[in-house]
Formats: sequence, structure tokens, C-alpha cells
Amino acid sequence: MGYLRPATDVDLDNLTLVTVNTEYSQALSADCKSFEIFSRTAAIRMGVETGTVANTASDDACYRTIAVNTTYTQENVMLPGSTLYFASGTANAIVEIIHWS
Repeated sequence: MGYLRPATDVDLDNLTLVTVNTEYSQALSADCKSFEIFSRTAAIRMGVETGTVANTASDDACYRTIAVNTTYTQENVMLPGSTLYFASGTANAIVEIIHWS
């Protein structure tokens, strides 16, 4: 395994989930070492594979629920080229994403 070096760059993204139960994606920065997700306006579902967050009744549903006004943080990771997937049961839910590389 590689050595995890300190982060030297940060990106901040706001993602609006316009349509109810529709999958939206956000690519993380190259060489992502840490990320934080904040659900600003409604509960959201976050997944790491496409097709797992939009249809909660599906056998493929596999996600992390993040309640409104709640933060989810993942630190000390090595995630080059990773993408996170989001959906919500509420229209226009806003997801704040900060990721360090």
C-alpha cells in the first residue's frame, strides 16, 4: 500500500438534486484523501456505485442515508478517480461536497 501524504488542495462543490429519486453524480478530485458531505436542505442517499441510490425498492439499492443538516466525513483514504452518487426523496435537495487531495 502507498503512503498517504498530507492534502495540498481542496475543492468545494454544491450539487442540486433537482428531480426526486433521480441519480446525480459528483467526481471527487484526483488523488482524493478525504471528503465531507453535508445535506443542506433534505435527507439524501449517497452511494459509491451507479444505479444504487435512485430506486430504493430495487435489489441493487445500497446507499448511506445522510439526514438533513448532517455531515458525513471520510478521512485518510486513497480514492483516485472516484465518483459519488446521490439521490433524494425531496426535489431540489442541496448537497455540499468538500474534498481534499
